Amino acid sequence: MKRKLSENESSDVTNQVKGKEPADEISTNVVKKSKHDGHDFSGQEISRLKETEALFHSSLFRLQMSELLKEVSVKLKLKTRLEKAFESLSETLKGLPSGKVHKITDKKWL
Repeated sequence: MKRKLSENESSDVTNQVKGKEPADEISTNVVKKSKHDGHDFSGQEISRLKETEALFHSSLFRLQMSELLKEVSVKLKLKTRLEKAFESLSETLKGLPSGKVHKITDKKWL
């Protein structure tokens, strides 16, 4: 004759069949406290969150955009070198002697 198992016994048996101990099941159900419990957000954080919500619709998209902008922005060293090159080119072009004025339709000067 078989006897009926109580609720505790049946869960222990099913957990042992699945390879889990009853203590494992209990420990996985424990809810951890959030790090930010009772944390007040500053005005800057709140405004940034509102901006993220309004413009980007998700913080993941905002993160992707900020990382992309870091990758494509011009470095300061390269920017200064480019500015010097453009200044040099501008001075060279301004230093060229002026020539005759030609009509666009006149192709003799080409």
